[in-house]
Amino acid sequence: MAKRKVLISGLVATTMLSMNVKATTIVASGEDCGTNCSWSIDDEGKLSVWATDSDSAGSIANYNNKYTSGIGWHSDAPWGSYTNEITSVHIAGDTPESKGISSIGNTAFRGLKGVTGTLTVPDSVTYIGTSAFSEMAGVEKLSIGNSVETIGENAFYYMTGVTGTLTIPNSVTSIGSSAFLNMTGVTGTLTIPNSVTSIGDGAFRGMAGVEKLSIGNSVETIEEKAFSGLTGVTGALVIPDSVTSIGNSAFLGMRGVTSLTIPDSVTSIGEFAFQNMTSVTGALVIPDSVTSIGDYAFSEMPGVTSLTIPDSVTSIGSRVLWGVTGLQTLTASPSILSSLNMADLIDGGEYQSALNSLESIEQWLASNPNDTWMKRQKASAEAQVAAARENLANSTKKIQINCTGSDEACSAAVVVPEAYKTVMGDDYYPFIFGQPDSSGDSTNRTQLSDGSYRIVDENGKVRYEGKRIYTLKEANEVAKSTGNTVKIRYR
Repeated sequence: MAKRKVLISGLVATTMLSMNVKATTIVASGEDCGTNCSWSIDDEGKLSVWATDSDSAGSIANYNNKYTSGIGWHSDAPWGSYTNEITSVHIAGDTPESKGISSIGNTAFRGLKGVTGTLTVPDSVTYIGTSAFSEMAGVEKLSIGNSVETIGENAFYYMTGVTGTLTIPNSVTSIGSSAFLNMTGVTGTLTIPNSVTSIGDGAFRGMAGVEKLSIGNSVETIEEKAFSGLTGVTGALVIPDSVTSIGNSAFLGMRGVTSLTIPDSVTSIGEFAFQNMTSVTGALVIPDSVTSIGDYAFSEMPGVTSLTIPDSVTSIGSRVLWGVTGLQTLTASPSILSSLNMADLIDGGEYQSALNSLESIEQWLASNPNDTWMKRQKASAEAQVAAARENLANSTKKIQINCTGSDEACSAAVVVPEAYKTVMGDDYYPFIFGQPDSSGDSTNRTQLSDGSYRIVDENGKVRYEGKRIYTLKEANEVAKSTGNTVKIRYR
């Protein structure tokens, strides 16, 4: 007990009167905040927590959420009833004279909205529990000690006032779901250290001010929405080769990223994983380690001009290439091609989406004919259909499809939607077929409206035009009979 009295006298600061510093008075205190844990609140709103017995580390207990009228949601910790009066938090760390706090339990400091300035988690802390510091919107700077290993779910959730860079120490191994959700004021480079192995759902979601993202080489799983909404990140995004799984919407909306590297360790890519990366340009290669790709995974990437989907992919979702309007070359197997929406390749799915929207509105009006607002929406939808139809009718776009299967399988896999055929007419076919061989060469084959083929060489010179060619034997016979000197390559 004597040790505690010495500590409290230091917190009261009565010895500082001779220095013209205002003395503070303890208004509440106790030894009931966990294992070997004491606390006090002074009349200036400072909450202090320390190890009762200075010879051993203290641990703050797990607490629950509590709603109180006039306070809102807060912790039911012993200091919870003082939530509106607390203006600063001091967690004691190790000193030469005493041990500090080593563990911060669930919800310990939730909802302390009046705390401002810097919040420091001392080096003595190794564990931060769920929602430990959530909804502390007034905190302006966050300092996390270099011994922390685990950051729990929602640990710093909605700490929206934090600005500047956020440093995650290289002692951290696990970052929980929504741990830093909506820290919108964080800027500069966000570095996930090499010590981290897992990143939870939405861990860094909404950090729109971050300009560069560096992911450490020990991360194995990136859960859904982990980095979604990091709209300020620019330059290259390199996913380390330790990663095996990329969750749904993991990098959704990173519009400033200009290049994307997916390592050959990745086996699954979730829904919307890279959607709306509108600044990525050039070739995008999906490694042959990938076996599944979710819905809309690469949608709205208009700058991608070349895409390779490997034969290893056995499951692919819908509208994966919706809005990839700049695509010029696609390499894939017949099974993959048959799973893709050809409308997405032709015009990014613009015309199809407009038709679908209009159809939905018409169905609604059929049951609700007096809905005036929806009638206005119908007029707008009709205008969108007309504009998309005009764009399609005037299109001269050609897409090179390097199909890795037989001619029969490739032709059957690429089906132009009937609605598009009606607009484009019989004289325009948007695909140029080819089959890559081991050297990377391909035979360019344009399917004509009558079902025959035109073969051109690498210089664009027409070498053959006539019936469909299905086999290597037929190709060689055609080349021989026409005096064709170009080498026609098939796998």
